Amino acid sequence: FGNSSLVSNTFKPGLFDINLQVKTRNGCSDEINKPELIKVFDTIPSNTTLNRVTVLNDHEVLIEWQKNVDIAFSHHILYRKSSLDSSFSAIKTFKNQDEIFFVDKNLNTIDLIYCYKIVSVDKCGQQLKLYEVPFHCTINVASKKLSENSIKVEWSRYEGSPVDYYEVYRQDKTSNTNQLIATVTSTTLELIDTSAYCNYEYSYKVKANGPRGLLEGSMSDTSQVKMDGISHLQKSEIIRATVE
Repeated sequence: FGNSSLVSNTFKPGLFDINLQVKTRNGCSDEINKPELIKVFDTIPSNTTLNRVTVLNDHEVLIEWQKNVDIAFSHHILYRKSSLDSSFSAIKTFKNQDEIFFVDKNLNTIDLIYCYKIVSVDKCGQQLKLYEVPFHCTINVASKKLSENSIKVEWSRYEGSPVDYYEVYRQDKTSNTNQLIATVTSTTLELIDTSAYCNYEYSYKVKANGPRGLLEGSMSDTSQVKMDGISHLQKSEIIRATVE
């Protein structure tokens, strides 16, 4: 092929067409074209980017990632580690390039933090080392009573993506949805709620918000506190009684 463009691009990843032209001494010629006949894969696999992990309920976590459009893509391997584990373990393989999310079930999000990695493997079986792949971790929230009307809410930092701010939500028996009660900075990991006046069970959730994959936010698990209320502290004095 001499100094053709094919030779100069041999070691670059991509799809290449083959065109063969034959000409005889008598002036006869023929030509054959084979589009995208040669596939050259990169020596370094293109890894997939995790967008976010978010708690759906007490037993499920949603993991979302960006679609891998590398022509050498073969499959993904999803890894998980809980706060009780010392290392990551493979939990599922995805061979469909269009799959970009997974719901991990049968978990204990109330007590544990779950971290995830996704590793892409190319058609040559090459992949990044597991320690080279970044991870994302869920948020775990805890709450406890401080006084008759005060509750301390604490949560773990979201790991894996920058956080711009956290939102703290509360729910009690008078509301069917979580009500936003505070917005705090990305470095704040606790809040004192001083408006728990009633004899209710109060539930708390925290949402991490940020750029890129966290545009939709990552929600924590739920933490509940049963309060006695302050009705026993509300006393009225009788000033006088009279009969007319």
